[in-house]
Amino acid sequence: MEDLVPEPPDTDFAAGARSLARRTKRRRGIALAAASAVAVTAVVVPMALWGGDSPRPTAGSANKPSSGPMTPAALECPPTSKDRAERAEPTGGPIELGAVRALLCPVYGNFGDFQAPQDALEQAGVAVLFEKLASLPEAQKNPICTSDGGIAYRIVLEYPDQSQRSFIGENYGCHQLRTTDGTFTKAKEVWDTYLRQLRKQRADTEPASSVTASTSCDQGRSESPVGQVRDGLVDAILCVRYDTTIERSTQQIAIPAALLEELKTDLDANPGNAKDEYTCDRRNGPDRYVTIIATTTWGDVVSLRALCDLVFTVYSYGENRPSSWQPTSANQQALEKLLTQAPSRS
Repeated sequence: MEDLVPEPPDTDFAAGARSLARRTKRRRGIALAAASAVAVTAVVVPMALWGGDSPRPTAGSANKPSSGPMTPAALECPPTSKDRAERAEPTGGPIELGAVRALLCPVYGNFGDFQAPQDALEQAGVAVLFEKLASLPEAQKNPICTSDGGIAYRIVLEYPDQSQRSFIGENYGCHQLRTTDGTFTKAKEVWDTYLRQLRKQRADTEPASSVTASTSCDQGRSESPVGQVRDGLVDAILCVRYDTTIERSTQQIAIPAALLEELKTDLDANPGNAKDEYTCDRRNGPDRYVTIIATTTWGDVVSLRALCDLVFTVYSYGENRPSSWQPTSANQQALEKLLTQAPSRS
């Protein structure tokens, strides 16, 4: 996977910005600011790279170092919108180089179309993200868009003065990326770059000693786009629904810690051990749908969905296709015992 991750950019942001300015002279919309960064406290010379045919230095207050001690501001996702007819808008002003952190956020849905990663992308990854932003083509006027489905996302940027700005990406239709003063295409490439850089960052760091693990069956609808089961599980539940003539809600059953440890050992020892093609005959068995919803050591929500006979499909970020996992006989029996707690068909 490391082969897919772009090499880190030159740390000489000023030279890099001049190069980007020459390549983007005719593009409008994102005001990128060139920075010369020294350690964490940066002295920044901003330059509007996409402000017209003749870029010139501009004032960039967001990149000025603080004159006194700072209390880190909370970098959080704004509330999601339940009304998809209401188009989300970017916030805070033009996008400038010099951001020190970035956070990926959902835009729509009661729980969000996906779960926001709990860890932010730090400065090295943000620099790679800005290289991708600078390469985006400007959107055409009145484009003809496809009707493909997808999700919308927001990336919130934090600057040294603790100010925050955000832009919107749409992984559907025209695949547009919108800032406060411009619209571009290839939003999916920015999404992919962010996820690759976050996984690369995680490979060089350790997860927080404690993560927020409030796992629920509803979270199965908004999983982490960057989660991997192999990261390790800290909390898990069983979600089961039966096909009945009487409508029933999904039943939630906690998986005891001891059994979760057994399942983790089982997963590590037998990944992808089930047959590639597994068919089910539901005519003679229980018409039930079972899912394990779990939280990883990074706080990511991931799911393992059972086809039947407790053979689970395992989806993980970075894998071209899901794998199938069949627990040992002992673990299947333990799961079946838990499932008896859920009301079956009547």
